[in-house]
Amino acid sequence: MLVFLLHLHGLLYAQVKTYTISGKVQDSLSKASIDYATVTVFKPGNTMPVGGALTDAKGGFKIDIQDSGLFTIRVEFIGYHSKTFDKVLLSPLRRTADLGKIFLSTGRKTLQNVEVRAKKNFVENHIDKIVYNAEKDISSQTGMAPDVLKKVPQVSVDINGNVELQGNANVKVLINGKPSAMFDNNLAEALQTIPANMIKSIEVITSPGAKYDAEGTAGIINIILKDNTSQGVNGNINITTGSLLQSASGNLHIKKGKWDINLSLFGNVFLKSTTLYQLSRSSDSLLFMQNGRGNLQRNAYKPQANFTYAINHNSSLGGNFNYNNYGNINDGNNRQWQYYNYDSAANTQNNRFSDNRFRNRIADWGLNYHNKMAHEGEELSAYLQQTFINNSSSYTQDQFNSVNTHLSGAMGTNQIQDIETYITADYTRPFKNDEVLEMGTKETLSRISSTSAQFIYNSASDVYLPAGLLSDDFKYNRNVYAAYLSFSTPLTKALGIKLGIRDEYTDNHLSFTGIAQPIASYNSFIPSFTIANKWGKGNTLKLSISGRIQRPSYRDLNPFINAADPLNVTQGNPGLSPERTVYAEMSYSKFYDKGGSFIINLFYRHTGDDEQGYIKAVDSLRIGDSVYHNVSVSTQVNAGLQQMMGSSMFGTLPLGKMDIRANVLLLYKYINSSLVSGGVATGFVYRGNVNVSYAFTNDISAEAFGNYQSPHAEMQGKFPGFYSYSFALRKFLWNKKASIALTTTNPFNEYTNQVTNITGLNFVLQSTNSVPYRSFGLNFNYKFGRLEYKEKKEDKDANGEDN
Repeated sequence: MLVFLLHLHGLLYAQVKTYTISGKVQDSLSKASIDYATVTVFKPGNTMPVGGALTDAKGGFKIDIQDSGLFTIRVEFIGYHSKTFDKVLLSPLRRTADLGKIFLSTGRKTLQNVEVRAKKNFVENHIDKIVYNAEKDISSQTGMAPDVLKKVPQVSVDINGNVELQGNANVKVLINGKPSAMFDNNLAEALQTIPANMIKSIEVITSPGAKYDAEGTAGIINIILKDNTSQGVNGNINITTGSLLQSASGNLHIKKGKWDINLSLFGNVFLKSTTLYQLSRSSDSLLFMQNGRGNLQRNAYKPQANFTYAINHNSSLGGNFNYNNYGNINDGNNRQWQYYNYDSAANTQNNRFSDNRFRNRIADWGLNYHNKMAHEGEELSAYLQQTFINNSSSYTQDQFNSVNTHLSGAMGTNQIQDIETYITADYTRPFKNDEVLEMGTKETLSRISSTSAQFIYNSASDVYLPAGLLSDDFKYNRNVYAAYLSFSTPLTKALGIKLGIRDEYTDNHLSFTGIAQPIASYNSFIPSFTIANKWGKGNTLKLSISGRIQRPSYRDLNPFINAADPLNVTQGNPGLSPERTVYAEMSYSKFYDKGGSFIINLFYRHTGDDEQGYIKAVDSLRIGDSVYHNVSVSTQVNAGLQQMMGSSMFGTLPLGKMDIRANVLLLYKYINSSLVSGGVATGFVYRGNVNVSYAFTNDISAEAFGNYQSPHAEMQGKFPGFYSYSFALRKFLWNKKASIALTTTNPFNEYTNQVTNITGLNFVLQSTNSVPYRSFGLNFNYKFGRLEYKEKKEDKDANGEDN
């Protein structure tokens, strides 16, 4: 496909007759060449450029355009007076215009440490996404990515860091537009390795076009990290200390000539926190109860390096290397009681001690190529990326009865190796009248192996012996081959349409304990459609329809039974089918000149083969050569049909020095499943938050944030909601080179209670977790180095919309 695109480009380029403008820019006094000066070409009387370039290391430039006529050329560089050339003629008889040596004189003041930045709205509305600009956020300065995500329109984050988009947890998360396999293992844990102060913006794509992967029935969240395009050497240091989180990060940016290099190092430690929990499960013959506490500690560190090399004015080569090492230790103890209705002599009381450890080591590397072609906006890009994951976990559990006699015990280790390879090629070709054609291909190759070793306590010899029948050897290979075609065109001056089609073929191979397991391969034909109408000043109405797919994860497919807690086990299901979703959305947005905005979405989601967690209680369960009694078994199933319909609303209101932002989600869920009592489960979900910021001076500002999530119904019962509130104060120092921020979350409540009620086929379960959520934090940020030149290009109008 990449060869075809290059050949197509050659044919198109051969049919276009170009005109050329060239010259060389120099300092008027020293006669030294000025590299990275901006040269822009305009039609007389127009403000939109028809071409442009940056000068090379020798001050030279060459601009190819397709039109003839009279042109205006403007040459600019920060710290110098600009120079303009009017009425430059290009015609079939004069195809080149050499402006020769162009001398720029310095201005009265040489600008140093300059950052040219247009003021952005908190939210921008594009034809296919909503963008939340997180750089102004104060209360998230001492937190991690989930602290920013919970403020983004249509996104919600629960108390454990699990992310949902419009009430659906099947979210595809990207970093700078690219996938990472680390999000496929444990999304909540992986997001805790991204500092909030490193996030520039977050894109929410509820109805992705054909260019995006079809994975993720909820849509896509793309996290854009802060970049740096300034010349010279500069960077920043960020330090956070607090009652729950300690972190530090540093960034060094070097840009000289054709090279642009970024180096960074990040590390954090979540201090030990204690969660209290209670659980009761009752059936006709048994009442099981337990209560106890668990102690959790987290830590992570991440070095990374990125580079871009400008091959010429139109093409560049980039690369990246990231290493992410994160994990946790969770130890605890609890008491367990079992009461039998018909045999009181069988009643038991045990004490259980457990120690669970998890560590994920992830190495990413990638190369990308980008080429700007003959026509303005015509681009070809390709990238190759590989991710190597080494995931290790272990557990130890011991049980004693009321007289402290050792009853049983188990130990286990699990080692997972995952190699993910992504190969992508994309081509974009604009035409007259703002028509745009996009096409491309992608291959995603997954190689996953999981090996588990189990050991059972032998009371006679007082040692742990290997339990071969409980051990696990699981291998899973999955290849996804995709191609897409997309076309957008304006129907009228105010009305535009975008159509797309994407085809993905999924090839699956699975084996368990060395024996191949039957698992189907399948093809997915995914259409997408968006129509948008703009009118007046800042009004946009959009209608989008798209298809999505959610493939089962390898953890959900692995039939291995995890008996770390022998009375509450989990088991995979190799018979899972992918979810398939049709999504429709209508939205209206209004942006005002003074910064206010309002966005309302109405949406409907129809999902077949809906995958959900399912719990069943069994009297006895044989695992290998062991038999467990009165066990709760958790697994994943295709429950049936799920429908969601709802509305989300977001608004911003600037009031002088105060900014108010509000976000509301109203959702109705309908589940039709043979696994549900009565065949149907329904429920409403209400979520909302309010953020108020106030600028006392140019250097001092404060923020308050409140968030509420109602309990929500799933197939077997009701799961908890929660509320939180936070306050923050930030002061800039040393001419805004540094800042210090104080933050606190739930300062008046040490614990937040989470109550879950589940009704199964022959049991009722209730659990209560008291989660420590109160925190205090102090953040210090310092920018260093000289910013010789920095430009932030904005392609949005004052209303935050695409031009």
